Amino acid sequence: MTTLEIILTALSSIFAVAVGGGGILFYRQNNRLKKLEGDEKTITNDNMVSDGWQEYAAEMKEMRDKYESKYEKTYKDYMEQVKKNTDLECENTKLKMTHCEVPNCPTRKPPTGY
Repeated sequence: MTTLEIILTALSSIFAVAVGGGGILFYRQNNRLKKLEGDEKTITNDNMVSDGWQEYAAEMKEMRDKYESKYEKTYKDYMEQVKKNTDLECENTKLKMTHCEVPNCPTRKPPTGY
């Protein structure tokens, strides 16, 4: 083996390692870039899903507020009717207690005359 062959062998092996190592590094970097693109798509998809849920939550809040206002109005009307019913029951009881059953009672209003 001559010195020239040794130098050429050393240079070719260095060149092979450099090119082969660069190929491996390029392959790893390419995989990282593909993974990052996939992550970006996932992040974009997650953002879209998150936006969808936020819109859904806003719609549900509007519906809940609408039903709560209807419920409050209905409950208020119901309580007014209960109060009116209670007042009428009290008045009915009072009238039953003061009802005069004596014929020709002078204190009866209106007078019956029998």
